[in-house]
Amino acid sequence: MKTSLRLKPDLKWMARQRDLLDQVKIEVNRHLGQDPEDVRRYSSAYLAEFRSWNEATLDDLQDQMEKANIVFGGDFHAFAQAQRTHLRFLRFLAPKRKIVLALECFEIRAQKWLDLYLAGQLSLDGLRRETNWERRWGFPWENYVPLLELAKIYGFRLVGINKSMPRRSDNELHLRDQKSAKIICREMIKNPDALVYVIYGDLHLARKHLPLEVKQCLASFRARNRPVLRDLIVFLNSEKIYFDLASRGLELSVDVVRLGKNRYCVMSSPPWLQWQSYLLYLEKGLEAGLDSSGEGSHFDYTENVRVFVRHLAREFAIAVKADDFSVHSSEDKELWKILAKNMTTAELKSARYLLSTGKSFFIPNRIGCLSRATINQASTLAGQYLHLHLCSRDRSLWHLPQDFTALIWLEGVSYFFSKMINHKRKAHSLKDVEKQLQRSNEGDDPLVSSSEMHEALQIALDVRLSEILLLQTGKRRKLRVRPRHKESYLEAAKILGGMLGERLYVAYRSRKLKKKELLSWFRMDVTTRNFQKSYEKVLRELSYKISLLDGEA
Repeated sequence: MKTSLRLKPDLKWMARQRDLLDQVKIEVNRHLGQDPEDVRRYSSAYLAEFRSWNEATLDDLQDQMEKANIVFGGDFHAFAQAQRTHLRFLRFLAPKRKIVLALECFEIRAQKWLDLYLAGQLSLDGLRRETNWERRWGFPWENYVPLLELAKIYGFRLVGINKSMPRRSDNELHLRDQKSAKIICREMIKNPDALVYVIYGDLHLARKHLPLEVKQCLASFRARNRPVLRDLIVFLNSEKIYFDLASRGLELSVDVVRLGKNRYCVMSSPPWLQWQSYLLYLEKGLEAGLDSSGEGSHFDYTENVRVFVRHLAREFAIAVKADDFSVHSSEDKELWKILAKNMTTAELKSARYLLSTGKSFFIPNRIGCLSRATINQASTLAGQYLHLHLCSRDRSLWHLPQDFTALIWLEGVSYFFSKMINHKRKAHSLKDVEKQLQRSNEGDDPLVSSSEMHEALQIALDVRLSEILLLQTGKRRKLRVRPRHKESYLEAAKILGGMLGERLYVAYRSRKLKKKELLSWFRMDVTTRNFQKSYEKVLRELSYKISLLDGEA
């Protein structure tokens, strides 16, 4: 399902997004205090970068990356989506370019340990320990691990470029830029054929900051040793650009904008989400600091999900207390004791599979299991809770294949709610399933066995083609795939639910699907024998609403 459509600007929705952003920033400031004057001055050059822009595409940006010899990539340190954005670019570039990956998250003095890691003489855990990650950087280690692993696989050179500076002068940020620029220049001189890919805090990437320091540093070298500078700056998730796009109904369809000759901004998420990730990081750090037992953080995963439950309940005027459930981390030592008291042996097996493959879930006893503390996982879990609340379901939907259609619907509803939180989230399309099916035997997902994923993709394709036939001709087609693994149904439901949730979201945001009708669908009893007929009726009505959009395009 494509979402590359122009919406009618929704001023009320925009106002709610601004309120969310303001509220989260207020909470962050309660933890940190207001920015000092030198930071505000430093920020002014950054804000000036976003005065004007034009629509661009991912292909445009990647084409410029192939031509550059240095890319300045913005980072929002607590937001995993920021690091994943650069991971995708580096995966694209890795087969084509020799790469030096220069990271702010490691100090210059960490170079010895980075070299040992790349040489296979130091593990990731060892690198974390020897570089004193928690004390010297402190942002989530797991966000950066995929970058380190990719560097090792493709033979990147890893370089630490951060220099801690005491906060004793107004020039601290500029001095940091200068120190980092010297290391970057040295790498450009030593590796003239390489692409130096810098990942540094977004604020530092204004042209007057780190890029200017690099330019001036290179200019100080003799001409015969100096490479021609072909730089590219890639910012992330500008608040101004986001609301500019929303005012034109383009926030769903535009992922990249061009700010100037060598400057782009990637819009991978609503801006309030990255601030929410920062707030959660600060609160988690505070909880860890208050833990006098020395046994680690008592971070409240329940509150993590409640944030999204409250927001979604307000958005849809759902009367919910948001305090009648608990959420447990997959790493909680007491989790399985709790689940064993509330689940059958067969249900426990499904629960173990879901958590082992990185999926979260709620059981009717109002107990949630969060596999990973990410925004998409937490908001999906919030969606599952709201569906549980709306339809008053009193049992799990893991009796498969009998519950398969109901499970697809649950996944679709929870995906819809999570997309209301992060509208940049992407689901599989039918073409994606067909392509992935062709290569599924290669074991793309390290958490899911190739046979289970292959079956899941076969089921998803079979079901979706049957749905399309039903919608086009009114004829029901018997499903042809008979999987050997029950777990394949769980995987297939996730894929199909994402496709369905994407269609629900587009119909709702484009105002073809009204809130009252949507909530009436969400209240359907999914455990009755007649649910299949109700589900097919929803598919027909949803298909009609989507066709109205196609007619307007």
